[in-house]
Amino acid sequence: MREWLEEARRSAYKILAGGRTPIIIMHWDADGIISASILISWLRNHPHLTEFIVTTPPFTYSWGMEFIEQLRISSRNASYMGILDLGVPGPLIDMTARMLGLRTLVIDHHRQEEKPKSPRVTYINPAAEGDPKGLWPSTAHIVSTILGWGDPLFVAASIVGDLGRRARDNPVFAEYMKRAGLDPENDYWVAEECARLLDAPSEMGRRDLVERLPLRLSVEEDPCKAVLSDGLLASMKVQAETEFEDILANAEPERRGDIMLYRLRGQGRHASRLSRILASKHKDKVVVVYYEAESTGERRIYARTFKSGAPPLVSAAEALRRKGYSAGGKAQEANNVLAVELRPVHDADEAIEDVMGELDRILGKSKEPGANNK
Repeated sequence: MREWLEEARRSAYKILAGGRTPIIIMHWDADGIISASILISWLRNHPHLTEFIVTTPPFTYSWGMEFIEQLRISSRNASYMGILDLGVPGPLIDMTARMLGLRTLVIDHHRQEEKPKSPRVTYINPAAEGDPKGLWPSTAHIVSTILGWGDPLFVAASIVGDLGRRARDNPVFAEYMKRAGLDPENDYWVAEECARLLDAPSEMGRRDLVERLPLRLSVEEDPCKAVLSDGLLASMKVQAETEFEDILANAEPERRGDIMLYRLRGQGRHASRLSRILASKHKDKVVVVYYEAESTGERRIYARTFKSGAPPLVSAAEALRRKGYSAGGKAQEANNVLAVELRPVHDADEAIEDVMGELDRILGKSKEPGANNK
């Protein structure tokens, strides 16, 4: 651990100390926002820095030339690029770094079989091969560990953002809560509320609000307190929660062996959270959620399970990428998830069957004599 951390710090500092103006591309969820905020807060202590450019992809893990062109225009004065908490395929990161002509620092905790190879890119991801023990439950935890910086409650909230209520069983979460002077169980709601408020803008498709949050929160001495007192975030959370609960109350599954399939739709972007809550209702099953978000036109398929000993669902990603899908996920005991994006050309029913077929293959292999289910 110590050797890894020292090397990660050296690699990160080499880029972070080498320029005046970073462009930071972050995931649009609580963990991404918190990761970017911690990094910017640390960078603000370096007086040679003059400007920060913060953006997030248009709710996609596989951006195209249009977004790269936007980045090229935005990054004209940038000296390096940071990519935080985005399970983006390595070849796409390499291409983006090459087209922008920027040295790039990637910090992530998604499982990644296609790592960047470009000498321009420094890739830090201790969970790239999987994280069965949950030692790296959020990217913000990795950023905070490398930099030795970050409010502990804020980092704890990032873990809740990714693990939900299962964060209470995570020792890393417990340690951050104790550092904040809080009880991991009795005071869990504080971190949960901070995470839920930060997730609300992306759930309602407000990319503009997501992009403004890291800069604003990076100057707060107590960032979660600032989040908890934000009236706009509170109103968006109410809007998101109202729709979410309505969708959840009317969700009816199709049972296919050990897989529970849900076909859902709504105005907001609720796919990931729906899959987490529904998987908790079927702890001995794999839950697959097909979801259409009317606000952004996104169509996503999430497969998630909390079943002990289940194989990593994300191992289906490579085969699905070969079929033309954008796919990724995580391999943690508390966050065993596969996420698939559908493009406009994809037929929903065909995509569902492609995912189900790959899951059947993985689950079938795990039942074979001598199969490794660890």
